[in-house]
Amino acid sequence: MEISVVIATYKREKDLQDALLSLLRQSEAPHEVVVIDDSSENETEELVRSYQDEFKKQGTTFIYFRNTRARSLTVARNIGSSKTSGDIILFIDDDVELAPNYLSEIRSFYESHPKAVGAQGTTINDLPITGRNNAFRAFFALTHYRYDRRVRVLSSTEEVLPYNQDHPFVCERLAGSNQSYRRMVFNYFHFDEALLRWACKEDLDFSYRVHKRFTDRLFCVPTARLVHKTSMEARMTNYARIKMCNVYSFYLFFKNMPHDFGSFTVLLRSQLGKFLFCLGKSFSSRDARATTYFLKSIGIVLRHLRDLEELKMDEVNRELGLQEGQ
Repeated sequence: MEISVVIATYKREKDLQDALLSLLRQSEAPHEVVVIDDSSENETEELVRSYQDEFKKQGTTFIYFRNTRARSLTVARNIGSSKTSGDIILFIDDDVELAPNYLSEIRSFYESHPKAVGAQGTTINDLPITGRNNAFRAFFALTHYRYDRRVRVLSSTEEVLPYNQDHPFVCERLAGSNQSYRRMVFNYFHFDEALLRWACKEDLDFSYRVHKRFTDRLFCVPTARLVHKTSMEARMTNYARIKMCNVYSFYLFFKNMPHDFGSFTVLLRSQLGKFLFCLGKSFSSRDARATTYFLKSIGIVLRHLRDLEELKMDEVNRELGLQEGQ
């Protein structure tokens, strides 16, 4: 079973180098590595070209491609998947470092679970949310933890995560930092290119759609371990991210969730929770920007509610400042 690795990257040469080195240290070499460069400069290309011979020595096909269509994580991932030939397509972020046995653990899992269509590993530097913060987030249908044996997706487009597990468990969504799928999945699905640039929640959107078609056939494999550094290089500001992620939450709600009273109630409860969270952050930091950007996101949603319901994102993305040239 051959594994192709796709890395979409944007101006993170040092982080990308660490990711490539972690692939070179794998106990089982990948079939191929595909790097999709979202930048227009040459630094990333020069770095990638410098590793071609090392990958070639271990029998790995190494492909570099510059994305000239639109600077967007979803576009880059779609390009990357189209250039692979392996049985399994693994997407990792450019600021990820895989444990040396990561690929072998993922391959072994697929071989022993033939009905599985997708799998991710465990990020060992992710600390679970606990105490009052977790209780607050659970009450307001925000991402939180509980003792469970699966990852669940809420109508608010937030998640319920299980506390540490030792055995593989079912996921209703896979994490963007490391998510893999059997090739056949891409006969049915592609990443949504209406989600631009950093494309907040694109991983949830893609994998949740896969889950709905192939119910309970996505998994987390705890023995496939990695570190996700969450690099600050070439990252949008936290405040701009608040605005984008909240607007995209409404788009993904209308796209993927039932449009019934209960689901709307969960979505609106999460909005109140986000507002209170941003308000508390503004008071504690004496910086009103978190609350201001959240309220700006609500303004965009109200002005473009019909567009969001009809899944028309051009004007929404233009107001978010995400269109090409903005």
